[in-house]
Amino acid sequence: DDVISAGTATRESIAIIQAAGARAHAVAIALDRQEKATENGMDVNYSAVQHVRSQLGLHVFSIARLTDLLQYLAHTGGAPQAGAEAKTGDLLLTHYQRVLDYRQRYGVD
Repeated sequence: DDVISAGTATRESIAIIQAAGARAHAVAIALDRQEKATENGMDVNYSAVQHVRSQLGLHVFSIARLTDLLQYLAHTGGAPQAGAEAKTGDLLLTHYQRVLDYRQRYGVD
């Protein structure tokens, strides 16, 4: 899958795999957003990936995590350097700040 939000697609996939007589062992996703899972409309202190691991007993492998994206943006010039003035038109800085804001609002470790 591309990301895990609530684990719904993962549970549906497991049902299809089990119906075929096989057993799911792991889930592969493109990006682990490292964001809070929700239960009954409320944020909880663990991620959707952690939920899939604990509730469904599956290993979850991601190509990249949100922290990897932040590191990439910082390394390629997205993070303002100490003592340097940020350029208002710097596209990478804009993306870096938006991703950082997202992480601060929705993120878990």
